[in-house]
Amino acid sequence: MINPEIIVCGYTYDYFTEFWLGKIEPVGNTGFVSRTGNHLLVNYWHPANQYPNELCFYALCAIMENANIVDGQRTTSGDSGLR
Repeated sequence: MINPEIIVCGYTYDYFTEFWLGKIEPVGNTGFVSRTGNHLLVNYWHPANQYPNELCFYALCAIMENANIVDGQRTTSGDSGLR
């Protein structure tokens, strides 16, 4: 991806923040989501985790909702739900 809106860091968030030159600000109070410019950074699990895929997916959805990133409703009009 050349210019993604959401970047999910699979246990690489610390490396990203170490080398990123832009300003990074926390979003919400989850401790998992930050914003830099027009990009959201999600500090989440490593792909080699041992938890069931569905659990990881729903946990990620809950993190995004708790950070007030998405409203939990998806439309078919192409609205991403990002605020």
